[in-house]
Formats: sequence, structure tokens, C-alpha cells
Amino acid sequence: MSVGAGAALALTLALTGCSSDGDGDGDTPPSTGTGAPAIDTPASDLRAEDFVYLQGPETDEFTVSDEAKTVDPNDSDNNPWVEIADCGGQEAAPPIGAASGPGLSSPDGETVVQSYAQIVTPEQHDNHVKLLEDVDVDSCVQELFADGDTSGEWKVRDVPALPGTMARTSMSYTESSGGATATSYFDIIWVGEGQVEAELLVLSRAEPDEQLIGDATASLVKKLKDQ
Repeated sequence: MSVGAGAALALTLALTGCSSDGDGDGDTPPSTGTGAPAIDTPASDLRAEDFVYLQGPETDEFTVSDEAKTVDPNDSDNNPWVEIADCGGQEAAPPIGAASGPGLSSPDGETVVQSYAQIVTPEQHDNHVKLLEDVDVDSCVQELFADGDTSGEWKVRDVPALPGTMARTSMSYTESSGGATATSYFDIIWVGEGQVEAELLVLSRAEPDEQLIGDATASLVKKLKDQ
């Protein structure tokens, strides 16, 4: 389905800095890192690739493409906060380190899971928490994704916040073509702890599996807490 593929590409680019993502329905749980002291491990000893989502029981049957890998932190395409900060009239400094996780695809091809991670300073993390609270990220992402195209309709989905996360973005995109209507779903879970931040991306061409999203998120939250 071309609608899903095109929108999926747009959201993938969003997480690597070419567009931005929102905080869902505004129901954002308290950040796990807000106001917390810096962790004991120096940032230079942390590797971003150690904090991406890897295949777990909830994605055991998914096909794995690519591997977790380090990416250039100075490339703005690897900083998901660039556009969010821009929407708030601010600038986002590059992270200390960055990585992308493996791509995971369900057997029926209806769901794709991807993740990203960054090593940041405590000051950067606090600023990112504030950005999610202060910036109208939903309007920002919708405007950037649409890019003047009014052929489809974006909607913010009313979904539950997830424990231990900074925020959750959940949107759907519906487009009609040739008498057929297709809807794609996009979830981004924002996680942060100490000097590590990560984003879990779930793209679906069917109603999202909340159990899968919740279990994958819990796995990522635990990974950051165990740093």
C-alpha cells in the first residue's frame, strides 16, 4: 500500500531529524529523568547502540533487517529534537552519541518497529523534557508531515500514556484514492533516563497492537534504567 509506505518513510525521517514528532493526546506521564542528578557513568563510557530496542518476545516472529549501529551525532538528521526545538523557536545541540536500531517487520508486513538512541548531557535531557511540555508538538508534526499536501487527513489518537516514558505520540493518516480508503498508524514512544534518550517507532497499516507497543516500551524503559 503506497500510502503506508510513503507515510512510514516520512515518520522514519522525522525521528532522524528531517521532521518532528509530538506528544500524542497530551497525556504525558512524569519524566523518569526530570530533576534527577547526572548518572555516575561518564557519558563517554556510554554507547548509544546499547540502548536501542532489539528483538524481544513480543517481536519474536518479526523479520530483522539491518543491525544496531552508531550514527554521526553531529549530523542533524540523527537528532530528533532539531525540528521540535525549531517549532518552539529554539535550537537543539547535537547529542554526544547516537545510534539506530534494527528494523523489525511482522510476518504479514503490517507492522514495522524501529528505534533510535542518543547519549545526552543532563542539561540537554532536561531541555528535551521541557520541550515536550511547552511545544505544541502535535501541530508541529502534522504541519511538517503534510508539507502543504491536503490530500489526506492526520488525526491525533487518544491512547494511554505508558509507564516510565517521557511522552507518547500517536497519530493516524487516512487517504482516499481510486475509491479506496487507507489508514496508517504511527506511534512514537519517547524514553529518557540519566544521560540516555531513546525513541521507539511503531508503524502499522492495521489498528496498532497495544500489547506489543506496551511490552516493547517496557523492555526499552528497563534497558535505560539498567544503564
